[in-house]
Amino acid sequence: MKKEDDENTPYPHLYTLAGEVAVFPNLINPIDRILDKFGRIKDNASPELNRIRKEILQVSSGISKSLNSILRQAQSEGLVEQDIAPTMRDRRLVIPVAPALKRKQKGIVHDESATGKTVFIEPAEVVQPNNRIHELQSEERREIIKVLTAFTNETRPLLPEI
Repeated sequence: MKKEDDENTPYPHLYTLAGEVAVFPNLINPIDRILDKFGRIKDNASPELNRIRKEILQVSSGISKSLNSILRQAQSEGLVEQDIAPTMRDRRLVIPVAPALKRKQKGIVHDESATGKTVFIEPAEVVQPNNRIHELQSEERREIIKVLTAFTNETRPLLPEI
């Protein structure tokens, strides 16, 4: 790599590699700060994003514990089969229940299987935490947009060279 010697270069911080191909070493750190090696936004791309993602994990963990407890209770009462596990429907954690027993499980029916042999109920105890997850996911999307917008604004002056 050789540093551009021309005083008239509008971007003296640029280096050229293989002739006319410009590289931007000053963009590597911001990119590494924001993106992981798979191109996903890192949790620590901003303090707010880190906070949101930690809360999502915490609330999700609480939902899983509650659902597993509810499921064990429902299994002991014969409302659901022993080999059943919580599942996801409409981005909400639910438990599968036989239609004839759905009135015995308090909660919101979100879906029904194609065969009609199973209904998917979100137990009342996890409705609020599931709502909180959806709120946090919206906050997460907004924060990611802020992070990417800030990076874009940082990069915009280099647009002609890029």
